[in-house]
Amino acid sequence: MRLNALEGKYARLSRAALVASVALAAALAGASVVQGAPSPLAIGASAALVALNVAHVHAYGPTFGVIPTAALSLLPVLGSAAAGARGLLRAALSALLAMGLLCALVFACYVAAFAVAAYLPKDSGRNRVYAVLGHSSPTANPTDELVWRLERALRVHRADPGARFVLSGGRTWASDVSEAQLMADYLLERGVPAESLVLEDASTTTQENLENVCRIMRQSFPTATLHVVTSDYHEFRAASIARGLGVVAYPEAAPTPPLRLVQDWLREVLLVQSMQRRALARRLASSRR
Repeated sequence: MRLNALEGKYARLSRAALVASVALAAALAGASVVQGAPSPLAIGASAALVALNVAHVHAYGPTFGVIPTAALSLLPVLGSAAAGARGLLRAALSALLAMGLLCALVFACYVAAFAVAAYLPKDSGRNRVYAVLGHSSPTANPTDELVWRLERALRVHRADPGARFVLSGGRTWASDVSEAQLMADYLLERGVPAESLVLEDASTTTQENLENVCRIMRQSFPTATLHVVTSDYHEFRAASIARGLGVVAYPEAAPTPPLRLVQDWLREVLLVQSMQRRALARRLASSRR
């Protein structure tokens, strides 16, 4: 099942806006250095990114995604500072700015790769199992990001009432309710039958999500294909982990809520890079044996 027209339009626009915001911050930082004077627009861009971070923390609490967004907000400030500095200080600030611009370029490339991955050809078979990946919630209610994933699962159910779902997520906060149970309650209240749901409530990370889901697939659904329902930014990493476990995972992407957009995509870039470094280290270690 492909993204419906509205979801697809939103996903494309949100990614374009995200890349544009990074490009604007980088361009304003570079303009300050070229002009040789601090740019009011650059300071304004930094202030806007800081305001976005504050709004994110107010809505969701402090998360890892705030860190790369805060670093991005420093780019225009570095550009303005470098424009007004002299000598070694200017050289040092310019070097930091260059590193930041390079990171922004890498980030834009990763977003493009994720966007392509979300629109890869879908499975044409009918024997499917949909794994809905959880999202940590500090309360007994699903987060807005998890709700968007569950709404995606509901659209799958309405199109195919016989669809089976593996709800994957344990307790990641002090709550006594697992993410899997939160998802089950949400879907049951909206008409998904209990016999269509399998709960996996032991995992606390994406890696554990996919390991446990793949184990359930082999044990209970050995002939079915796996479709992963998660946020668009998360699909690339989820599919990569599943592939490393010997399972092909087809994406069923849900859009990212607007207020989480920058933080989640920036964080995901760092997590994917870390995952790829670990995979490379394992391959090098195995080749030396």
